[in-house]
Parts: sequence; C-alpha cells; structure tokens
Amino acid sequence: MSDTVDFYFFFKSPFSYLAFTQLKKISVETGVAINFLAIKPEVLWPAVGNEPQIRKCPPKFANAFDDIQRWTARYKIPFELNSHMEAIDGNTLAAGLFQTNDKASYVAAMFDAMWAHPRNLSEPDVVREICATSGLDTAASDLVAQGTVDQTPLDAGTKNAIDAGVFGAPSFIYAEKLFFGNDRVDFLIEAIKETRGS
Repeated sequence: MSDTVDFYFFFKSPFSYLAFTQLKKISVETGVAINFLAIKPEVLWPAVGNEPQIRKCPPKFANAFDDIQRWTARYKIPFELNSHMEAIDGNTLAAGLFQTNDKASYVAAMFDAMWAHPRNLSEPDVVREICATSGLDTAASDLVAQGTVDQTPLDAGTKNAIDAGVFGAPSFIYAEKLFFGNDRVDFLIEAIKETRGS
C-alpha cells in the first residue's frame, strides 16, 4: 500500500497551479504525502508524442481561459495572468526545487508568485527574495536567481516521468495509476481511499 502520491507539474502551467491548490484536500482526506516532481514540458511532450497546440487554436485557447476562471471560482482561489510570462525561465525555477529540503514551501511560493499574486520572476532580485523566504540558503537562492542552478536532477526527473507514462501536467501517480488534470482529483481521492481501505 502506497503512502505517497507523485505530483508532476511545471510552474508555467495554470492547470498545474489549479491542481496544486488541491493537494491539501488530497492529504487531509486520504492521509497520503505528496512527492513534488517538476518536469521539463518541452522535453517530455515530444518524447511521448504529445503536441499541445492550444495557442495555435484561438477558440481552444479562449475556452481554456474560461475553464480556468470556472475552476478558480469553484476552488475560491486567487488567479491572475502573469504579464511577465514570456520572460520567465520556468525550468530554472523548477530546478530550484532540488536545492531545498522544504519542497512544499518552495512550490507554494513559486506558484503564488506565478499565478496567485503575479510577480516578475524574470528579475533576479525577485527570484532571490522568494527563494530565500521559502527555505533555500543564500548560495542556492543566488544560483536560481542567476539562472545557473544545476538542471541535471530536473532532466533526470523528466526522464523518470516519461518512463512512468506521464504525458503532460498536471499529473498524479498513485499505486502505478495515472490521473491527468486537476479535474481528476476526486477520482484520485476515491482510488486512494479504495486502495487504503478507508
């Protein structure tokens, strides 16, 4: 019986943010721990034959934005588009995850600055401040802020995600079963309870 749910995400994904906001619900209702696993989407997608084309399809893009608004209203969470998105290096921020022992706090701080209360995460001083207040020491904070943090663990994690059958984010894996999307959270909770007999 597994006591952990693997949570695959990337910071520039609004749907990953939506899923992140439901992690507490998952833990409270089931008692499982969350294993935070950032990925490089531009590596994972082609490796598994996934070709997200949402920005190339204006009606689909518009519908996705409407869906995000619906979900944020249902979850009662803050959400704003980050006007600095194009300049933000999501992989550098993701690599910072491997520099801290408090992954939950780091992920929470980055998602908050990306989508809940947007900040310019392409500015080194902003990134350094967020890193420092979420558990990273000065040296690690500087590496992330300067964009020189080692991405080898992130590359390895992305490969592991591919091997596990992940094809996009957000994804959850529990007991070798994959649940894709924030809209699968209730199915995930049901599967955990069934497996754990609770």
